[in-house]
Amino acid sequence: MAYDLIGISPLNSYGKAFRLNTWIWHDYLIIMHHLLAIDKSEARKMMFSDGFSLSAQDCARISDTLREKANFLSIEESFDKYKDFRPYSIDENFRLSPAGYQSIISSSFLFFLESCGGFEVW
Repeated sequence: MAYDLIGISPLNSYGKAFRLNTWIWHDYLIIMHHLLAIDKSEARKMMFSDGFSLSAQDCARISDTLREKANFLSIEESFDKYKDFRPYSIDENFRLSPAGYQSIISSSFLFFLESCGGFEVW
């Protein structure tokens, strides 16, 4: 299963769409919430592929926050710091995968956020 983030008003080809598998997308949400790029309510709404959308301003805020804060934590530091965080209840054994931390600062995700003009989650 995958999540498709569809750009609302893409500025270029980077902003048309972004696809993530379920496990990595949930890791993205957790990390973005912990870095204060999104609040808990936004994280919960983006867990479902039902068309929830964020504005271009929200995307710029998230991108700016990730660029500012994500680079200050190593993968190991962020994994240790946030391994027990759950913005929603799954089960007591839920843990973040290290792959989510490695990919959260991927340039392709930041390019998408900066050029999508807002997005919908499908």
